[in-house]
Amino acid sequence: MAAKELKALVDLGTSLGYTGEDLKQWLNDEGMRVDREKEKVEELKRQEEEKKSAFELEKLKIEAEKESERSKIEAEKRQEEEKKRAFELEKLKIEAEAERAKIESEKEKESERMKLETEAQKESERW
Repeated sequence: MAAKELKALVDLGTSLGYTGEDLKQWLNDEGMRVDREKEKVEELKRQEEEKKSAFELEKLKIEAEKESERSKIEAEKRQEEEKKRAFELEKLKIEAEAERAKIESEKEKESERMKLETEAQKESERW
């Protein structure tokens, strides 16, 4: 206990009528009471700090969960977009193959038509 606090307690004890041994006992009891109060205050501060720490930890956990969920959603979006691109690519391949088959078919028809015309022309030249 600081000198000012001790002097204030002595003055208070004296004003309350304590003297001699009674004053010493009262100062001892009062000092222990003050110490207990300080311990209570310190305990309350410690508990408050623990609450703040627990709150901050919970806040960090929630933020981490949000970020994790955000990342998961973004990954799902990218995967979905990749599926769409793959689908579009496959669609374009099928369309290109269909167009190529159509052109090939037209070429074959034209070739067959020309062959028939040539044969018909040869046949008409024979007559």
